[in-house]
Amino acid sequence: MKKHKETLYSHQMATICMRTSIWAMVQEPYARDNVPKDGSTSVPMAFWNAWDLLLTARGIGWNWSRGIPATRPSKEIKSRTQFLMYAAPRVVLYALVFDAFAEAIRSFSPGFSSWRGDTVFDPSLPVIYRYLRVLEISYLTVWMAYFAMQWGYYSLATLLVSIFRQHPSQWPPLFDKPWLSTSLGEVWGQRWRQMLRFAFASCGGIPFAYLFGRPGGILGTLLMSGISHVIEFRAVGRGGSVMAVGGFFVMNGVGCCWSVHGLKRCRRAVV
Repeated sequence: MKKHKETLYSHQMATICMRTSIWAMVQEPYARDNVPKDGSTSVPMAFWNAWDLLLTARGIGWNWSRGIPATRPSKEIKSRTQFLMYAAPRVVLYALVFDAFAEAIRSFSPGFSSWRGDTVFDPSLPVIYRYLRVLEISYLTVWMAYFAMQWGYYSLATLLVSIFRQHPSQWPPLFDKPWLSTSLGEVWGQRWRQMLRFAFASCGGIPFAYLFGRPGGILGTLLMSGISHVIEFRAVGRGGSVMAVGGFFVMNGVGCCWSVHGLKRCRRAVV
């Protein structure tokens, strides 16, 4: 539990540091898109705006979120009651499925049940079975992370919509069926969660794009994502190698750039 709190604390501190850096260089005032002008100057509204601006990740309802894709729900939900009937069962479902995947991963090694963890490699196995084991654990881990984030998202949505009276439109789906992605650019730029896209793009993507063009923007954004994950791993006490963790995200950026370049070449060849 202590390590879990340290991870959350480190992640939030890194996120707030990135946001304050962005706010210091903002070129236009932040404003809500869904609040009447006559109510935006009241003291209670000012406090609420400050609180929401501090915690919001995707900027739903703010002018600075333009360009950040927000997944549309499969069916239109207008009332809070409809949204709660949609979200509350998912809180329970995602918790159960997350627990099932976590138990499946723990079955591979007793060390996976503690914060100290264990290696995914088993040197006692033949080479083929050793790497099949790694692939299986990695596959289960991705799904476990997916359901964990879904559970946390809909838990917060249920709380804030029911008690703090937020509107369901402020809580669009977190993911857009990432398993349907046909390229790295699609999975990272659209279908995977876009919670920290603004912070990563502003702190890494925009400066690198200024220096190296669009490829630099892609690499800079994913580099910031890698640094964020390194901080999380080190907060847990698992090392967080910059080359291993950061390199994974940078190489995904290389793959995104290559897919864009390859697509352009294919289009030229077809034409």
